[in-house]
Amino acid sequence: MKNYDASEIGKGLAALVMLGLVIAGFYGYIANIVTLFHSTGDITGQFILRIIGIFVAPLGSILGFM
Repeated sequence: MKNYDASEIGKGLAALVMLGLVIAGFYGYIANIVTLFHSTGDITGQFILRIIGIFVAPLGSILGFM
């Protein structure tokens, strides 16, 4: 049985955390687009930010969770 040192375990955990963040960001981005297309069409500040969030992915992923 191979013994793992702390740095290998830390690298594995960091990779899992980064993978989780990427998946959560992708989900938020898609949720932003779905919410944008299901909106009532009222032009509000959040509606404009959601449109900008399509082109600026970090903003879109944050707005997708709101």
